[in-house]
Amino acid sequence: EWRPGDTATAFLRRSFASPLSALVATGPRALDPELTPLARDVLAAVARGAGTFTAIQQACGGSGGLKAASLSRVLSALVAARAIAQDLPLSTADARHPRYRVADPGLAFWLRFVEPALPEIDRGRADLAAARAARVWATWRDAAVLPLVRDAVGRLLADDGAQVVGWWWPRSGSPAVDLVAADARPAGRVGAVGVEAWRTDRPLGPGDVDALARDAVAVPGVTAATPLVGVCPAGADDPRLAHAWTADDLLAALP
Repeated sequence: EWRPGDTATAFLRRSFASPLSALVATGPRALDPELTPLARDVLAAVARGAGTFTAIQQACGGSGGLKAASLSRVLSALVAARAIAQDLPLSTADARHPRYRVADPGLAFWLRFVEPALPEIDRGRADLAAARAARVWATWRDAAVLPLVRDAVGRLLADDGAQVVGWWWPRSGSPAVDLVAADARPAGRVGAVGVEAWRTDRPLGPGDVDALARDAVAVPGVTAATPLVGVCPAGADDPRLAHAWTADDLLAALP
């Protein structure tokens, strides 16, 4: 239903306007026969921003609270079914505090933006749902594309010894580093660290690289000699980046 030349905003407005559109109607048909109510709640909580075990537990707990053992079982089943992906921080240190995300970006979008808007769509106020999605589209897209970016960067750095590309964050969650290329998990050597900014209006500049250099020193295994890399559809304008890739570069690297 995405017409040639459609912008994301135009597609969303038209899709939200009909409860029978593929975007609106496909989600319940796919999910209702497959998941228990608790699994649906967990999946929705992750899609709407609860990335840690504690955050998911709080989002799904209600007044009585959700027991850790019950949540562990549901998360394990969803990870095994590849509905949820479990990320671990990549560095030379042992990884202990996982983060969770919905593996499929289309499903993640439906759970975050479409399912909560179903009552509005049914009563003819699809404009409210479309406006909400449009306001945060760029931010959501930036996060949704990161797994694909990491896959492509891994292929681009394969000749430099990168066997795995992930990301890193501390237990507190901040600062986070978008791209960490290493020889293994856990890493014996961190081969590069990088920043991703999915924007077309301006290239990566000194401010982006300054922030990367500042945050990267917290990553176990990173030294002053660790190369810095960047990904941005608009390119990059800072000589400190050992590599800078555009969207076209990533697409050429993917199978």
